[in-house]
Amino acid sequence: MSENRILFIGCGKMGGSLLKGILRSDEFLKKIDIVEPNPQKLLLDLVESEDINIYQDIKEIMTFDYNTYLIATKPQIHEKIFSQLKDKISSNNDLLIISILAGVTTLKIKNLLGDLPIVRTMPNLAVSEASGMSALFANRHVNSKDKKTSSIIFGSVGEYIWVKDEEILDVITAISGSGPAYYFYLTECLCKIAVELGIDKESALLIARQVAIGSGDIIRASKDSPLTLRKNVTSKGGTTEAAFKQIINENEDFYNILMNAVKNAIKKSHELS
Repeated sequence: MSENRILFIGCGKMGGSLLKGILRSDEFLKKIDIVEPNPQKLLLDLVESEDINIYQDIKEIMTFDYNTYLIATKPQIHEKIFSQLKDKISSNNDLLIISILAGVTTLKIKNLLGDLPIVRTMPNLAVSEASGMSALFANRHVNSKDKKTSSIIFGSVGEYIWVKDEEILDVITAISGSGPAYYFYLTECLCKIAVELGIDKESALLIARQVAIGSGDIIRASKDSPLTLRKNVTSKGGTTEAAFKQIINENEDFYNILMNAVKNAIKKSHELS
């Protein structure tokens, strides 16, 4: 992997999180360049001590050679980006396109760039802490070497799976891609409730945050299912059982609320594609 040259095209929140995770990993990729027209301070600070060049326009890298192009721009501008990139890569089949563009299918990318090896994925924000979750789909041109490159990249920043059905990526995006926000919101709610019930704000945040961290650590370490873990905490006639009589009920069942939220996210993915 030390000879593999990677170009990030777009390095905002998700691209920057992925880059941060890669730089923190043991599988450091020796040659990385970035095209980002508006680099934020967080990105500049991240690459300050690294041998990484940031360019503001694709035109600046047209004479450079890369093995892997990681596309992390906003989905709304992908057609413009690909039109600029097409002349550079159309004559080179010995490369890999990795796209983390939400809702942009491999077929759409093929129509814009040609018959190239394309891996489509949607990592989540936790890749910045090397605790991410990524699902990857490969088109028919992706070979074992391309898969290995992709696996090293996304394995360096958390867990990953390969899927055979591209459409399932929309479901995984709604669960995994949006998932951290669901957990953040639950932590936010617990913190707010704690304050409203008399706990000072600093302590409330510490409690809510540590509950999330500790619960995650238990799930990671345990071989038991989340259902079993929940039942282990829920003593008969106890306070947790009383709480779940409100969480699981006919009128406002939390499962159904979350199901509707995930379906809404899937619908949005379909609209983007």
